[in-house]
Amino acid sequence: MTIAILFAIVGTTNAQVETFENVTLDSGKVLNGFNGEKEFNFSFSGGNLIMPTFWDTSFGGFWSSGWAISRKYDSATMSTDFGRHLYCVKAYKGYNNSNTFAIGQNGSYLYRSRNSKEGISKLKITNTTAAYNSMKLGDAFAKKFGGRTGNDSDYLYCKMMQYNKGVFVDSQIVYLADFRSSNNANDYILNSWKVVHFVKETDSIMFQLKSSDTSEWGINTPAFFAIDDVEFDLLENISNVNTLSIMAYPNPAQESITFRSTNPINKLVVFSPNGTIVKTLNSEQNTEVKMDVSDCANGMYIVRFSTENGTGIMRVMVQN
Repeated sequence: MTIAILFAIVGTTNAQVETFENVTLDSGKVLNGFNGEKEFNFSFSGGNLIMPTFWDTSFGGFWSSGWAISRKYDSATMSTDFGRHLYCVKAYKGYNNSNTFAIGQNGSYLYRSRNSKEGISKLKITNTTAAYNSMKLGDAFAKKFGGRTGNDSDYLYCKMMQYNKGVFVDSQIVYLADFRSSNNANDYILNSWKVVHFVKETDSIMFQLKSSDTSEWGINTPAFFAIDDVEFDLLENISNVNTLSIMAYPNPAQESITFRSTNPINKLVVFSPNGTIVKTLNSEQNTEVKMDVSDCANGMYIVRFSTENGTGIMRVMVQN
């Protein structure tokens, strides 16, 4: 199920901003895939902004990956309470005191439709209340940042990987918490909205969280963040980006996914959102390669492919 949402236009004729204010939410609070939504599709004259989401029906059902659109407000500093604070931001409301914002999980991504004439040029980012409280106070799974003495060099950052037509073009890192300074007075956990700028060639972004507090299971810190006011501007210098002609279908995939290229494919390497190699496939110069993904967990993956004309990166979604 795809949710089509009107685009909220703000600013000059050269830039447009998706504020999420026109979204109709369940019970006036949250959209998170519970009703069968597979993506949030923000439509406007210049193209679409697409934000995938996935609701897992196992164990009674839970929001397992992607995005949620929220209008829940609670910034209380207290022991971690996901039931109360998962869809809230420490800044209390959206950017510039707006009503609506988006909550993302580690590995979330968003992208413009192929016919879009504008690139993603800017957005705002901040901490969820749940993540903030966990880092501030610690909880049963995650440590208090700074440790008992306050001297532990803890951090949580979001790395935003930017792509154009599947090819990496740039990255930006924003520290959602930073305790690495030798002067504890400089330690902070982000509690307001921060502006992030991107190169104008960007048509898609993948969000990766990294924390100093990890275990064999991955990040202990609650791996959630919030964004608002995604801004678009006219794409520039697209001819300078090295692009390769390759497609993947179906995407999202269930049992298998087929890669087709105009140039013979030499190799495919599939990475999880945290950079771990999941699969490697040598294709022996075929222009069409089928890969089994039935054993892959639900979520987004990055595929690095190589052809006779070069290498590139694209994203695929598995929804078994």
